Amino acid sequence: MLLMVLDGVGRKVVGSVPAAYPSTIAALTLILFLPQAYAEMRRKNIVVDLVTARLKPRTQAVLGVVVTSMAVFVFGLMTWAGAQKAWEATQAREEWMGAMMFPAWPFRWTVPVGLGVLTLQLIATLVDHARNAARPI
Repeated sequence: MLLMVLDGVGRKVVGSVPAAYPSTIAALTLILFLPQAYAEMRRKNIVVDLVTARLKPRTQAVLGVVVTSMAVFVFGLMTWAGAQKAWEATQAREEWMGAMMFPAWPFRWTVPVGLGVLTLQLIATLVDHARNAARPI
């Protein structure tokens, strides 16, 4: 974001910052996708539990298994699709055009890597929920 501000101000004063837009897009993919698994590991993702907080712990655990299973499926699919797209970009040596050519293909890999690690963490969360659901009362 700071780079985009500098680019905007710089255009009026001395000129544009070379590759400001692609650099910002690349940084954004790193900032958005890589820390998601860490947030899930710490259980710091946003949770809205207005209804489920009133349920019994075992029911909450069963719902956790169901919801986390769906999340593993969805994020697994997103990982697979992202990896396909990243592979295509790698084979084509994709670049973003601007004041200078900027290699895009390395940053395409941040999506499947970040989502893949998130999927693995969701599997660990699923195991925790399944253990809680299977505990005797």
